[in-house]
Amino acid sequence: MADEENAPEAAPDAPQEEKEGGEDVEKKPEEEAENAAGEGSPEEKPAEEAPVEGEAAAKEKKKKKKVKEEPPPVYRRLDWTFYPTLCEIYNWMDVIVEKCPKVVTNFEIGRSHEGRLIRGLKISFKSGNKAIFIESNIHAREWITSSAVTCVIMELLFSKDPEVRRTAAGIDWYIVPVFNVDGFVYSQEKERLWRKSRRPLKEQKTPECIGVDLNRNFNHQWGIKKHEPCTDQYGGSAAESEPEVKQLTQFIGTIPEGTLKIYIALHAAGQAVLTPWSYTKEEQPKDHKELMEVAKAFVEAVYSRFRTRYVYGPAAEILNVGEFCGTSTDWAYGVKNIPISLGIELPGKNTQKPFELPTESILRVSTELLDGLVGMIKAVGELGFIEKIPEPPKKEIKPKFERPKKAPKKKEEGTAEEKPKPKPKWVTE
Repeated sequence: MADEENAPEAAPDAPQEEKEGGEDVEKKPEEEAENAAGEGSPEEKPAEEAPVEGEAAAKEKKKKKKVKEEPPPVYRRLDWTFYPTLCEIYNWMDVIVEKCPKVVTNFEIGRSHEGRLIRGLKISFKSGNKAIFIESNIHAREWITSSAVTCVIMELLFSKDPEVRRTAAGIDWYIVPVFNVDGFVYSQEKERLWRKSRRPLKEQKTPECIGVDLNRNFNHQWGIKKHEPCTDQYGGSAAESEPEVKQLTQFIGTIPEGTLKIYIALHAAGQAVLTPWSYTKEEQPKDHKELMEVAKAFVEAVYSRFRTRYVYGPAAEILNVGEFCGTSTDWAYGVKNIPISLGIELPGKNTQKPFELPTESILRVSTELLDGLVGMIKAVGELGFIEKIPEPPKKEIKPKFERPKKAPKKKEEGTAEEKPKPKPKWVTE
């Protein structure tokens, strides 16, 4: 050790040094004590080396450098050529609010089980409008829904199409791009086809099972169809047992009564428009005829652009899973009395990976969704549930190029009038 190398050795049997004159050298008291300790007690362990001050300071500097070297998060700009992360969507939403503060406002549903914010945007061009509520990505693996609805938001704000502009201004929009935030992040980072939320099911004594299908947890006919906790369609231990669903129902309760006329749940990949009911095939809602008219209007509007064929009808009849309960659209229609409540299944069926549409499909699906919403809202206005969307003014179609008409020549003053030309001999009067 550093201290022991400099210290003199003290041994009990070592011979004493003599002076030149032969006299004994007197022992120092410290040396005597060391000798006594050496004789009567076991050998002490050598003391550990004290850290050099220079090394500790160097380590602290390295730590500081590491903190400084971490770059700030870089978010890609949404251009609908890739599937964005939750942070990229939220960053984009902040930019939209900053760019359009008079029209767009941010709202929060609440926090998920893992503590993430569930955010949305409200778009309102004028006061006194009725409203539409759109929830998206309630199933984690359906990434196309959040990508498509963010593209719709962009078009509602910045489109130059007069029909889109009139539709955007004719109704207030409440849009939640990602509702199942925990599951969405997990599907992007760990398991691509994850569907449910991420709350461990401790109350069911099944710690290996995680998550609830949030679209089976709403308080309408909940529990009439049972599923095991580990299945993808497990609806929870009770209606509204999940914090995400509970907070969504509370938020919708804060919207003034009678304002909300349309509720849309975006899903994939059935390529269909679903009307209530989902829990039974035996009954039809009282507004079944109107719901079918609106669904048909959506399907026809989508078909007009790329010839994409959607089907429409009651959810229990259209989907392959049969009857299922506790859905958001059934709850919106049956409990909150929202007259037009539809589930829209975006494309993906009849493909090898229905929930993994290639990024090249995002813009096409988004454009079709916008077309469908415009046609659907127009139909809702014609049925009288909301203010009728005004028709565009009719314009006369003029040719792009017209021949300029020749102006008549002006007669100059002081000039004699031209004599008429003689007629040819073969012309008879």
